Amino acid sequence: MKKIFFLFLFVPFVAFTQEPYDYLAIVTDHGQELARIKSKPDTYKANFLERNLIKTVSYQQFLEAEPSITRPEGYFLVMELENFRQSSDTTRYFGLLGKEDKESIVKLANDLSCCLFNEELSSLKRDKFIMLWISLSRMIVKNNNQDKKIDWKKQSEEIALIGELVWSFLPKSWEVEDIRVFSLRDYNISANLLIDAGGNIMTKIILFPELQYERKNFSYNLVEKSSKDLKHFGISK
Repeated sequence: MKKIFFLFLFVPFVAFTQEPYDYLAIVTDHGQELARIKSKPDTYKANFLERNLIKTVSYQQFLEAEPSITRPEGYFLVMELENFRQSSDTTRYFGLLGKEDKESIVKLANDLSCCLFNEELSSLKRDKFIMLWISLSRMIVKNNNQDKKIDWKKQSEEIALIGELVWSFLPKSWEVEDIRVFSLRDYNISANLLIDAGGNIMTKIILFPELQYERKNFSYNLVEKSSKDLKHFGISK
């Protein structure tokens, strides 16, 4: 049913692939384009299917949300973000994963899944899958940044890009296949945007929140704190 619904949505989306975007506002910071999410889409293109705005929720609420049929708002925002990502600098991933490649990352993810949860990666429910993705992304960042000394703005950008890339590699169960992950940059910090096109919800988190909050140890409570602090992050009023 979900696949059929996508086919019906594909044709009207043609109008949304051209700038100006309905859901995104593009601003420039020191020569670099930043995608900011509009608080509501442009009304002159909105129709009766697009009256339910995408809701920003906390990390915990995102984990606990039930899968649902894809809705137009989430779908269109994802497509616009994909379009923006493809049109932006194609070298931004260069060298981020060090010696790791897609195959080794997927193998490591499967090994972690069996070790932590005694389940196949492609069978994990939403909460376990997202927590595993965070753990795996953090492992890769640590392996690739042992000797690096860079400022937090640049570091957070690399971390968010790695999180985005790792998510795209992982085989997913039906519970998480509608979720997309993007790196979202603001003027002084980058974070990961998680969008559930089915639940029509999104959350924004920092994969290394202990760096942001100047704490010694990582905890999911800090991830939850970042999701609340970033509620209006990257939003264009």
